[in-house]
Amino acid sequence: MFKQAGKWLVYGSIGLFFSVGAHAAVFQVSDSMTGPSLQTKTYAFNISSIGIYQASLVDNGFPAPFAAMLLGISQSGGPLLGSISHAGSFNFNATQSGAYTALFFGAPGPFSIGPFTANGSSYGITVAAVPEPEVWAMMLIGVGLIGYQLRRKSKAGPVKIAA
Repeated sequence: MFKQAGKWLVYGSIGLFFSVGAHAAVFQVSDSMTGPSLQTKTYAFNISSIGIYQASLVDNGFPAPFAAMLLGISQSGGPLLGSISHAGSFNFNATQSGAYTALFFGAPGPFSIGPFTANGSSYGITVAAVPEPEVWAMMLIGVGLIGYQLRRKSKAGPVKIAA
């Protein structure tokens, strides 16, 4: 009886692990800027469910790091929900589903190739959902049950097939 229940618990845990564990990025972009002055780029994206999201800004440092950079997230037409003025990440609360805007300000850094000098930098922006504590708890329970089932099977020895 327990053997069958344990097997179904493991299968259910595996399903829960894969269904709630994957939080794909809502929005992701890699882009670059050239020129010596401060520039602006705006990106529109949609959020389909309310909750806490994390926005990340990466300075790729190619061909040169940014002299200055800033990322701001807002609901389209609404106030700023969060911002960061260097490479890193911040959390913001999406209280409604719908259209959102990522606003990037950047001043590309200088680089030299032989006698030529120019300004150019590249960056990446990612917005992804932050898993809630209940999701983490379910994933940990699922991994624990899988480990328990694997340990039980290894103690039982190899399966013998009757000929």
